[in-house]
Amino acid sequence: MTTTVCAIVPTFNRAAYLPECLESLLGQTRRLDQIIVVNDGSTDNTDEVLHAYVGKAQILTQANAGKSAALNNALSHCSADYVWICDDDDIAQPDACAALAGALDSNPDAGFAYGRYLRFCEVGGERQIVPMSYWPEHHERALFLELLERCFICQFSSMIRHSVYREVGAFDSKQLRSQDYDMILRIARNHSGAFVDKPLFLQRWHSGSRGAAADRFSSDSSATKWLTYDRMIFDRLRGELSLDELTPPFAQSLPATRMQRAALLERACISGRHAMWPECIADLEQACALAPTTPASPDEQEIVKRTLSELECVPFLIDDHRLRQRLQSLLTQSAFGRSIADAFAAPLFWQIQLCATSRQPAALWSRLRFLLALLGPSRVVGRGLTLALRRLLRRNVAS
Repeated sequence: MTTTVCAIVPTFNRAAYLPECLESLLGQTRRLDQIIVVNDGSTDNTDEVLHAYVGKAQILTQANAGKSAALNNALSHCSADYVWICDDDDIAQPDACAALAGALDSNPDAGFAYGRYLRFCEVGGERQIVPMSYWPEHHERALFLELLERCFICQFSSMIRHSVYREVGAFDSKQLRSQDYDMILRIARNHSGAFVDKPLFLQRWHSGSRGAAADRFSSDSSATKWLTYDRMIFDRLRGELSLDELTPPFAQSLPATRMQRAALLERACISGRHAMWPECIADLEQACALAPTTPASPDEQEIVKRTLSELECVPFLIDDHRLRQRLQSLLTQSAFGRSIADAFAAPLFWQIQLCATSRQPAALWSRLRFLLALLGPSRVVGRGLTLALRRLLRRNVAS
């Protein structure tokens, strides 16, 4: 049986970028069976741009209501087996549809297919390609947990079965941002994904405005805005997800207490990576109480090591004196706490180096003071020398 694919492009005030996106869809090596463009109340010349695509794409127009509403509108008009949601300012690779649809054709049990992507920016009229900065090592083994920690699957680099969208329900109209993150979590919680190990689209870096008309923001405030809307997702999920669902693969055969401790560490890591520090520290304290005299295993330390890894989330912890005190107490007053202190602080070393190279002295000193408070001067110096020696050895081996 031949499967069909529908590409959906919601757009709002992106007339300058939209044609390149649509041309990349029309030029796919596997022809799209349906293209739906939803003009979400644009006030620029998007209508004029879309006039050239009448007959090539199905054009829907609505009063501005946000991306979620635009996607729900498009899905109600979709008649294909597979749905490919495409951002209006990005560009598909020519074989992206073939790769994603082929993965679904070959994996009938998979609810979705997903792959990598590249980023680019225009400098002096020339396109500069930037590789992805983040891709988790164990995504195929524990995809849902990896997604909870950080969203690394873009809508443009994934294709979902239409039947799965019908099962999980509509996009949340309250999510004016992060609606794609909310949806992939809802899908990945109960459906497996087929991985396509290649870049599928080019994500454009630009300084233009973002968001719906009701909550428009600049590129400089993107990180803060994402955290705000991500918090809406994780406030809900924290009440929904059981510790069983949060148990990492390595812990699933451990005794009950150790399994629960690993799940609590995972939940703490997820909370920390979304700047939910009171929840994070509460989970660390609960994990410690389960087995305070048993040091963390290497696998548990690896979870803890990721907790501070989101650069924009760290200041929310550093700036809260009471939370810092709770954390310092936890990391010093039990065998378990002391065993995770180095792992917890590990990301601060590379963040300090990054702040130095990017000339951010205030951020550098705040992290350094925090690091010294967590580990003490002697451990900071010792750890710093160890990392410096490792970098030197890697350079020598490479040369």
